[in-house]
Amino acid sequence: MSMKNWLYAWKDPTLNLILLEDSAAVIGVALASAGVGLTHLTSNPFYDSLGSVCIGGLLMFVANFILRSNLETIIGKSIPPKQLAGITSDLECDKVVRGVHDVKTTDMGGATKFKAEVDFDGKMVSLNYLSRQNKKAILEEMKCAKTVEDAEAIIVKHGEGISDQLGMEIDRLESNLKKKHTHLRHIDIEIN
Repeated sequence: MSMKNWLYAWKDPTLNLILLEDSAAVIGVALASAGVGLTHLTSNPFYDSLGSVCIGGLLMFVANFILRSNLETIIGKSIPPKQLAGITSDLECDKVVRGVHDVKTTDMGGATKFKAEVDFDGKMVSLNYLSRQNKKAILEEMKCAKTVEDAEAIIVKHGEGISDQLGMEIDRLESNLKKKHTHLRHIDIEIN
């Protein structure tokens, strides 16, 4: 693989940047030295000016190359469709997920950002919440409710618990995705 192809294929833009900037600095010093040296030897300022123009051209070339080689990273390159389908499928196969919408990914040099809107199955989230509760105690609470305000207080209490359960489900989904897809660095699951 040629050096040019290797630089274009490399996923981490910082390596290209450092390598090319440092190379340009070394070459620039050589050009400046040559220009000043020739000017001193010939007493002709043309060579100093020529050295400056060459350094400017070198910097333009390096800037253009860095921009072209890192353009996908700058504007946000998506991951391959097959990889995206695998992540989406893993989400859709979970029992609390009814659907996955508006999926967006950005590959930032090997670290992938993933965002999706998830339609949760409220019944499954509620059942998961209830599986962690003492159902007999809930039944007793309901039996003790004598007024609308009492019933409302019970519903609000358990509604808050179900909301917390939804947050735990999101955390669980994100954790499972990070374990299975190690390239994912930032996962944003939003409720649809």
